[in-house]
Amino acid sequence: MAKAQSSDAEISDINIVPLVDIILVVLIIFMVTSQTQKQNQMELNLPESSFSDSKKTGAPIAISLNKAREIFINQKLTDLNELRSQIGAELNKNPEISAVVSADKDLDYGFVIAVMDVAKTAGVKELSVTTVENP
Repeated sequence: MAKAQSSDAEISDINIVPLVDIILVVLIIFMVTSQTQKQNQMELNLPESSFSDSKKTGAPIAISLNKAREIFINQKLTDLNELRSQIGAELNKNPEISAVVSADKDLDYGFVIAVMDVAKTAGVKELSVTTVENP
């Protein structure tokens, strides 16, 4: 006996085309946002050291210096003249805050010392330098 199909029968197939469209849009958004996050990161070639001190006492002031002699304080571009006032503002929030200097290893030694001197004269009590541990 042949089974008669009626025109009112339910469609049992699931249409996955809209689902695929949504997945592709989400994938494109993920790819675009991951590229912008990568561009915001600074590229520093840190010097190596056989000593590593991982003492954590809150969030320190992050001072970063790249090859182009640009100064970043907490990921914000600044210059040597503005550095003292910005460190002072951070010290007003927390007088016991420390500072960590991350400088490219190919950068002029005198420039790094000048930045560290500004941080010390601004009132930073504890100043450390970031290095990469020797393998």
